[in-house]
Amino acid sequence: MAREVEVRAQEPAARVLAVFDVFHEAISQPGFRGCPFTNAAAEYPHHEGIRAVIAYDRAWLPALFARLLQPLAAGGDGELVAALVQLCDGAIAAVHLDGSPTSAKTAKATAELLLAARPPLAAA
Repeated sequence: MAREVEVRAQEPAARVLAVFDVFHEAISQPGFRGCPFTNAAAEYPHHEGIRAVIAYDRAWLPALFARLLQPLAAGGDGELVAALVQLCDGAIAAVHLDGSPTSAKTAKATAELLLAARPPLAAA
């Protein structure tokens, strides 16, 4: 994911938005059955090995967004990162549960609004 995002965009905000493009390509494929980590969490709620993999996945996406946003917000932007993760989660759920093949595009449009609403950084 990170490599593909970096190939597609150079600016931090554009890289954040490229995450949604990559997700769109993956989750809009015929036969997509939802997030494998969510599915595994539902099927194996007490399996420690599976829970560890899920925990890794749940840390990976916020870390990616935080890294992509870092040039824009040196101190981090936890609320924005959390919102972006929720947009991805929602897009993945919507494509599976609602059959919405454009859910990642909708999430990207919402992410654009969030990025545009960010207050400008103070001069150092």
